[in-house]
Amino acid sequence: FRVVGLTGAGKSKFINTAIGEPKTRTSKGMASCTYEVEKFEVPSFPSPHRIFLVDTPGFDHTYMEESEVFGRIANWIKDVHVKIAGIIFLHDIAHDNYSSLNNAIRTVQRLPGSDSLILTTANWSNIEPEERQKQLANTVEWGNLISRGARVDRFLGTKDSAWAIIASIAQQP
Repeated sequence: FRVVGLTGAGKSKFINTAIGEPKTRTSKGMASCTYEVEKFEVPSFPSPHRIFLVDTPGFDHTYMEESEVFGRIANWIKDVHVKIAGIIFLHDIAHDNYSSLNNAIRTVQRLPGSDSLILTTANWSNIEPEERQKQLANTVEWGNLISRGARVDRFLGTKDSAWAIIASIAQQP
């Protein structure tokens, strides 16, 4: 599964939480810290297949153009020859720059695996859940993906939450 989203959304934190240890660096703020595409195995995940999460540089990267981020992800997919079962698009629910979000979603739709997409929100503390969910659903690209079958889920910062999100894709035929 590829884990994508804007810089600072919590992609690396999601991966570290899912695998149960800090294998990938996380940022302390909104500055980008992931530059390369890297895969991590999720040990002991209850599946007949080996499960890997692929950490990617964030869209709206502090130090790279969007085209370079996309190129790094696309080239990794081409060079590594792995089956992408789906995409976990992580979005910091406190981040309300919908222009950046819409641009990132349009970019993700060009990647292989986007037909099995989970729009995942994170960082729910101090946010009114229903109001923010409505705002997201009313953005052009997020709403379009939902109408075409993308699922929406919440990452609650726990291993159980991360595994439930992964399982929802892993159990698809």
